Amino acid sequence: MKLEFLVNDLLALSTSEFPAAASSAILPTPEKDDVLLHDPTTRALRLGLFYEQLTMLLFGGEPGKTFSPLVRELDLLTRPDIVDEQKQCFLESKAICSGQHCLILDSQLQGYDTLTEHFPAYSISFALYRHSLPGIKSSWAGTASDLFGELSSSTAYLISLPYALVCALQQKGISDPFSRLVYRYHNPYTTFDTCVCIRSSTITRLATEPEIVIADLDLAGDRFSVDRYSSPALRINNTPINRFPIIQISDHSLLKPPEKPAGAELPF
Repeated sequence: MKLEFLVNDLLALSTSEFPAAASSAILPTPEKDDVLLHDPTTRALRLGLFYEQLTMLLFGGEPGKTFSPLVRELDLLTRPDIVDEQKQCFLESKAICSGQHCLILDSQLQGYDTLTEHFPAYSISFALYRHSLPGIKSSWAGTASDLFGELSSSTAYLISLPYALVCALQQKGISDPFSRLVYRYHNPYTTFDTCVCIRSSTITRLATEPEIVIADLDLAGDRFSVDRYSSPALRINNTPINRFPIIQISDHSLLKPPEKPAGAELPF
């Protein structure tokens, strides 16, 4: 199915508009507006910056870079993209081009596991954005402003996954390295981290039939719920973002977090 038809079908399933935390944001970059992004790594970083900002517009929170001192202090393997102290949650955003898989590093999940040991009251969610802008790391050319503008019209849909579901996909890759849901990458002769790759078809199924994917992972269906929304009117750098469907999967097995002692603050 063509992506535009899939998006229209998903929007038709939306029951309401997502209650976003904010409606607009200005996203500065280190480069001047007319500086071309020649380096693939820089383009990838700007891609991540855009979707981190979009995630904060939708869900709230602050950039996870404020968490960096604690990450160094605890010798963690990763830091969250976004931290929301009020809602007590960590958020991770990932951008996946249409037809591509989503890569989840073992080291990243190990880092989140350690975070949960230090902050057991905090939930973790992964925001997976499907977009239709190809070649960002290879052939795409333009400035950061160009990239943000094109992503504003190329974001196809968002799937919000609870951490338990992300971990279940990782475990599926360990127990069945070449399953139809995921595949496992491990090469001892390279420096690239061991990871699980969520297949492109699985990402599509998480948008169209998440309940069946949950069953395929041998997870209890009544543990999770699926809510379907359309994005509200959003703007980044005064550019409107095209409306896109949001599929939010929630884990209801999480216990209500304990009340924070008066005056308790995160150490960042």
